[in-house]
Amino acid sequence: MHIARFLFTTIPIQGNLGTQIAVAHRLQEMGHTVAFAVPPRLQPTVVRAGLKVLNGLSWGQELLDTYQAGALLDRSWRDKGLRRLFANLGQEATILAALLRHWQADALVSAQTPIGAIASDAVDIPYADICGMALPINSTALPPYGSGLSPYARRGLTWLLNWLRWSTLIHSGDRSVKQVRRAYGLPPAQRSLFEPSPYLLLAFTTELIEYRRPDLPPQVWFVGPSTDSTFDSPEDFPWDCIAADRPLVYADLDEDHHIDGRQAHQSQALLNSLIEASRDQFWQIVVDAELASKTAKKLRELPSNVLLLRQTPRQILLERSQAVISTGSYEVVAGALEAGVPLGLLPSGRDQAEVAQRVVEVGAGIRCSSHQRRRSELRRMISRVLEEPGLSLSARRVAADFARCDGPGSAAELLVQLVELRHPIHRALGQTPTLYLN
Repeated sequence: MHIARFLFTTIPIQGNLGTQIAVAHRLQEMGHTVAFAVPPRLQPTVVRAGLKVLNGLSWGQELLDTYQAGALLDRSWRDKGLRRLFANLGQEATILAALLRHWQADALVSAQTPIGAIASDAVDIPYADICGMALPINSTALPPYGSGLSPYARRGLTWLLNWLRWSTLIHSGDRSVKQVRRAYGLPPAQRSLFEPSPYLLLAFTTELIEYRRPDLPPQVWFVGPSTDSTFDSPEDFPWDCIAADRPLVYADLDEDHHIDGRQAHQSQALLNSLIEASRDQFWQIVVDAELASKTAKKLRELPSNVLLLRQTPRQILLERSQAVISTGSYEVVAGALEAGVPLGLLPSGRDQAEVAQRVVEVGAGIRCSSHQRRRSELRRMISRVLEEPGLSLSARRVAADFARCDGPGSAAELLVQLVELRHPIHRALGQTPTLYLN
């Protein structure tokens, strides 16, 4: 067996990294060699996972800042965020290409970013893209990605406005990407962002969750969820505080990437509303939030049925819960559905609205819009998630579907196939995109 060398890179979002770590561990178990080139803020996570880090790459923080900055057509987002995003693209692509050469990588595993495509093409090696539960490839049959609209929504003004937003995003960096690719003597790419690898795209979902589309590219494969529980610390968790006679609700507010005071204020308000919504209710809730310590100090009295922590053994709690509250983070949603637990969803930025709507369409959760987050609405949402049997039934149906997959294993096998063949890994004519074990 040929021992292949894979280099992973990603934007600095913890959920994306956890997905990649699970695949990297599986590749190592198969005897292959892996390393990560990630921004400094993510390197400690990779090291704790027992994986090799190559230093030097910092591109991606601008992408995170841009996603977190707010509405896609906001003037400051266009004028500042996008300039930061592409300003150092050429420099960082040169660094990544040098790392690929020095480490003698056989393939790059990236996250649908232009730097991965540029660096891989520059050193002439294949590359695979990965994405989570919501596939960021537009289709003529679906609403524009990022809108969070139902695929059954009427094509009206809202649909059109979101198409304009998507076009603004996609074409915003075309000039910079074309310039960098031209400097390397490479042909121009079709799009600057979210252009899928022509070799392989691994989507950690299934057809039960992902919207059906007639124009899905043949190199796109659905492999099922890929979650990583490497950093769960069950021995540090106060298990004696969990009441056996109350339904358990787990809430993860996914706040660790906020970049400005306005967003921090919004998160604090949501956390406060969630706490008050649970006061004197029949459930017990464990809230995982970056603002936990600060909030606990401000509150005179935390409700007895609320446990507020900055870090929790997420996957274990997901499996023990009867309901999950999430902003739409892929890892949290995938972990809840793997455990067959219904969700209450509070999406805000990035791909959260897309993930949330997919859960709603499959019947496994309830989505609460940004103007419906007062304590009364949150209390009603939690009650419904706990008490409506249809939600639990649908969540268990998704869990059964996910159980037929091996996300990390299937992804690893396709990556090895990519290295061996060095050409696009296409589905056979008529073959469904989901890889099931049976």
